[in-house]
Amino acid sequence: GIQWLEHINLLTGPERSANHFYCGFLGFVRQPGPSWHVNLGSQQLHLATASDGEEHILPGFVGLAVPSLDALRGRVERAQRKLGETLFNVGDLGDLLNVTCPWGNTFIVYEAARGCTTLASWTPATRDQQAALPRMAQAHLGLDEGSSVRAVGGAGIRFVCFKARHGTVERIGRFYEDVFGATALYEEHEHAVMARTAIVLVGPSVHLVFYEHCCSDLNDAEEGRQAGTGGGEGLHLCVYISGFKRAFERLAQLGLTWTNPRFAHLDTCDSYRDAHASRQFRFNSIVDLVTRKPLLKLEHEVRAQRHCQFFKPVFYPEGSGLS
Repeated sequence: GIQWLEHINLLTGPERSANHFYCGFLGFVRQPGPSWHVNLGSQQLHLATASDGEEHILPGFVGLAVPSLDALRGRVERAQRKLGETLFNVGDLGDLLNVTCPWGNTFIVYEAARGCTTLASWTPATRDQQAALPRMAQAHLGLDEGSSVRAVGGAGIRFVCFKARHGTVERIGRFYEDVFGATALYEEHEHAVMARTAIVLVGPSVHLVFYEHCCSDLNDAEEGRQAGTGGGEGLHLCVYISGFKRAFERLAQLGLTWTNPRFAHLDTCDSYRDAHASRQFRFNSIVDLVTRKPLLKLEHEVRAQRHCQFFKPVFYPEGSGLS
């Protein structure tokens, strides 16, 4: 199955404005180093500056959990001053904030669960307590420390919601079930804007949601603002999976494995040997399993659990509320 959604790669507007929004307002923390990666909980956004008008715009929305909604409320006025000539907007709905980024993406932001269940290793306080543990428990002490396996319900990217064409969401869910062995839930919502949904589990309390709008269909222009103009410039999701070889072979059978020219210096997957060497592969279209007709253009960067960056450490300064 799909074990973890690690990051979303997104082309955005000018770096200064993007940093004001993602770090100054939403509370992401920039990862030290040459790449433009920003951290929230155990996950990241990988950002790059787009040409004017080529920013990625999701015809859906992203769900974020943050340590404190009140802290965000306290930063609204400053963000408005910094981003006043953009599309930036905040709607306060009490238990959540409906936030529009400077280029038009929507983020549904809510407060991380308090007292949530930790996934990290529990380390007994004293050596005597540690010595009393079974040998395998001793062997795993501290294994997850620094790996950013924080907590179910903690801060991070909790869902990514994609608009889909009418009559496709169930087939999109079946694609994930077939290729990855993922768990998917299908629902119909009478009189709701999201009339039909397929919800795919991509990690502890993390989901992809595909929905059919009650009143409008996904059009080519909307899909294009998400998928990019070509040359591998589309938004992509990075996930870690079990069953790496099986998933690669199934996608190859469907004719979907794809080396992104934008990242060919990092990884290639023209053969399983290439994919195995990089511990990852890519595809950029979800298709009908029977007809192979494209259902949604959406790039995935798919990594093995034995990839060197699986649950990599992420940086947070003291006092951030995220470490």
